[in-house]
Amino acid sequence: VYLDPYIGAQLAVCEGCRNVACVGAVPRAITDGLNFGNPQRPHVYWQFVEAVKGLADAAEAMNAPVISGNVSFYNEDSQLGLEVLPTPLVGVCGVLSDASNALSMCPTVESGDVLLLQVALKSPRQSGLGASAYAAEIGGVDDGLPVAPDLAAERRLCELMATLAEQRLVAFAHDSSEGGLAVAAAELAVVGSMALDVDLSSAVAYCSDATAAFFGEFPGQIVIGAASENGERITALAKASGIESHRVGTFAAGGATFGCRFGNTSLSSSVEALASAYENGIPLAMSER
Repeated sequence: VYLDPYIGAQLAVCEGCRNVACVGAVPRAITDGLNFGNPQRPHVYWQFVEAVKGLADAAEAMNAPVISGNVSFYNEDSQLGLEVLPTPLVGVCGVLSDASNALSMCPTVESGDVLLLQVALKSPRQSGLGASAYAAEIGGVDDGLPVAPDLAAERRLCELMATLAEQRLVAFAHDSSEGGLAVAAAELAVVGSMALDVDLSSAVAYCSDATAAFFGEFPGQIVIGAASENGERITALAKASGIESHRVGTFAAGGATFGCRFGNTSLSSSVEALASAYENGIPLAMSER
């Protein structure tokens, strides 16, 4: 949001809606908490105005109105001249018609295929690495511009997930956001306690290199698992919704290895090592201080 308040706020709405869709529910309403610095400063007021416009446009497109929220200004240390980054927090409420159809990140079948549901993007700027976690953590550069979402397609993606859940075609689901597809896949392996073998080479055609494919933060991406016999049905429903569907790998419940490839470049780890990093990151970071 700091680097592009209008697009950043839209991305916050879309991610919240995808999170709801990944449990099989349809997004229906939004609440927000808008945290900004001193609005008497021109750049802060501009950030606020643009973020509110982005929230409103995205909420209307997703058919999920903002029904509550609050605004907090003057979040700053005036003596040091420091202010909080512009932060619109977004919570999304969804409706799940049958609780027994709820999805999670844990597989409901022993093994099957990993598929990527994807909104088609046209020449996403900066290969998804602008304003990304990869750029900040690995490159040490907190700069660049985020990729703008296709709001109409994001809504279709959420509606597609509700249909897939209702028809019980999905074994697990998780959307891609901070860290990109490699991080989303690793989180699935850890939380779902399963082996994952993923090849993104044919799925992210707009990526020219492995870094962008693994860690580019592109909106409109959900990783799902499914029994192999459900793949064709999922692909047909996705096509009817105008959403791309790619088979990108396999999973096995209780497995011990994780692998992710793009062309000749690969990432690999034991699920145990990933789980240790995932669960102990904060204690380790605090101990280093």
